[in-house]
Amino acid sequence: MTYIPEDIEAVGEVDIVADNLQVLDFIEKEKQVIFNGSNEKYSVSITVYTDTLGGTWDMENVDGFWSDVCLYGEDGLPEAMYQITNCSITYEKSENGDELLSGWLLASDRIKYNLNITYKRPECTRSENIVSEDARIKDLSADSNEQYVRIQGTSTDGKYFVSIMIDTDTPTGTFSLDDFDEDYTYVDLLGADGFAEKSYALIDGNVEISLNDGFYTATGKLLMQYGDDVPEFNIDIKALPQTGMDYDVESEAFSGEMTYVQTQEYDDEYGHYVLLVAANKATSPENMLYLQFMIDQADPNIMVPEGEYEINDSYETSTVVACSGVNNGSVLPSFVCNLTPEGQAVLPMWFLRSGKVTVSKNAAGEIHVVVDAKNSYGQPINVVVDQSIGTGIENVEQSTEKPKAVKRIVDGELVIEYNGNTYSVTGVKK
Repeated sequence: MTYIPEDIEAVGEVDIVADNLQVLDFIEKEKQVIFNGSNEKYSVSITVYTDTLGGTWDMENVDGFWSDVCLYGEDGLPEAMYQITNCSITYEKSENGDELLSGWLLASDRIKYNLNITYKRPECTRSENIVSEDARIKDLSADSNEQYVRIQGTSTDGKYFVSIMIDTDTPTGTFSLDDFDEDYTYVDLLGADGFAEKSYALIDGNVEISLNDGFYTATGKLLMQYGDDVPEFNIDIKALPQTGMDYDVESEAFSGEMTYVQTQEYDDEYGHYVLLVAANKATSPENMLYLQFMIDQADPNIMVPEGEYEINDSYETSTVVACSGVNNGSVLPSFVCNLTPEGQAVLPMWFLRSGKVTVSKNAAGEIHVVVDAKNSYGQPINVVVDQSIGTGIENVEQSTEKPKAVKRIVDGELVIEYNGNTYSVTGVKK
């Protein structure tokens, strides 16, 4: 980058002292690192272009546009932000993990800011063993351009859920802190409902992964932190290769009948399609089916044209869209799931990945759907949708506008967000 120095003299000095230094290391991918720190009155963010983490930098390396000092008022809200025009900063990390960002910044308010921003590695407060016998290990390289291996599983006592992600092109070996993806390496303390009450973040760790008799075994230590609690977890995890998709049911088939049907037509950048939502009853349903039919022209009576639809990823006409899983908190069609009495989706659910869906009319001229599918684990999914089975009602709406409703998994619950409101999958306002 090119820097043209500005001949600006400081009209005052301010010391910024803080103990919450955060270092975002993007050197391997983008040749840059971002330093953040703050106290009650000031926050500092500095973007540095560098090949190494550690050293002294000036404005030849610092991006002045993305580097600034922010001033906060007594109410805790930002009052002003000043870009950095000149600087000399030094970053150091000791062998025990303590970090220091020091030096000075000259900002556009003509104030010289002297920095002493630190991070002190927390001391271990306790030790605990975590044993898991039925975890899963997955090579994520097929889903991205990078080589990652992930191990996830629940402890045998049901107390903890462990997630370990390692940057490696082989699932076996000995790995240290630099190999972990810190965002996806965590330990959750589970409550009685199975959801996380606390999520411990990684401070340090070392893990050895070996393969014996078809099982992967991960042993080692993870130093984690949640507030003032800094446990060292001694892990002993046995894992089998994960062959299917996250949140897809692994070892159980689904079979059911649906009597409540909703269909809606769309025409947008994804093509021309009909979304069909069905449940086993109109009120307090216990399960739900969600299908996306790619069509050429809607049937005037039952919306979805009669015929046989193959389930795949092509988005071609006369197919049903195969579920691509959960991505960024959203689940896409097509899938079937169980529901709680409150209308919440039960995880995991069944993702339709292959098979066929047959659409016809029953004796009353209403839609009749037969699903003969399998999920990513090869579990059978057999569903019959027909209002004549029970007392369901059909609500057919047509629209050519792009849908404004978005289905998401929020804290383990499948919800519909529409026009600023949140509803359960059965339409109950949350």
